[in-house]
Amino acid sequence: MNTGSPSRNFQFAPERQQAILELIQDLGKVSVQELADKFNVAPITIRRDLDFLAQSNKVIRVHGGAILPQERAAYEPLYSEKTVINQKLKEQIGRAAADLVADGQTIFIDSGSTAYQLAVHLQGKKNLTVITPDLYVAVALSANSDTQVIVAGGLVRPHQFNCIGGYAEQIARSLNADTFFLAVDGVDIEKGVTVTNIAEARLKQFMISASQQTVMITDHTKFGRVAMANVVELTRVDHIITDSDIHPMFVDALAQLDVRVTYTPV
Repeated sequence: MNTGSPSRNFQFAPERQQAILELIQDLGKVSVQELADKFNVAPITIRRDLDFLAQSNKVIRVHGGAILPQERAAYEPLYSEKTVINQKLKEQIGRAAADLVADGQTIFIDSGSTAYQLAVHLQGKKNLTVITPDLYVAVALSANSDTQVIVAGGLVRPHQFNCIGGYAEQIARSLNADTFFLAVDGVDIEKGVTVTNIAEARLKQFMISASQQTVMITDHTKFGRVAMANVVELTRVDHIITDSDIHPMFVDALAQLDVRVTYTPV
């Protein structure tokens, strides 16, 4: 990222810290090295500046830099709205996820518009068994006679068309799968995977426990967001599929974790 050259020497800490804060507000995320180069100071000086701003709750320190305080994902768009948000990115992610599925496997597919794109790209696979709480995912897969579809049924969420509650959880607990394809509302390096609905978070946890591996499918806009309900720590995710528009700071942070990441083109 090119942040340009400073117009003057920011030798005094308060002046430099204000300039750093304005940069973070403009760019959303910055790295220690970028700021050290820009302000012509040692990285340790920038770390002190960022620590001071973090103590004032003006920024959040992350590995290698800082970001704005997390955007709270309090509102979940309607399903009809989700389908048109970042549609091309979700198609690429869905296609990459489908490439991981081998004939004859049993998989859990989560709910949501990215999960739907995975279902669409599974056409042509042989002898699959798919368990899903998402009605649209189930309909898309039922067009393939080589796929056995099991709906984790229960209470249908209005305007979201996915099932939650005790009946869905009972199905998830009673089955085993090769892979769970996990959809999310927020991803944070420290907070992990989060969603807006508590019951949905609980169902996801059961599907994680019932699967040999968990693959998270999400576009870059979910990174840096924190929703109300915790699902799982990022270290419990085996593979992340996201798009290459993700900020380099998150790329660096993910590289520190023992998690495989696939970046799809944009």
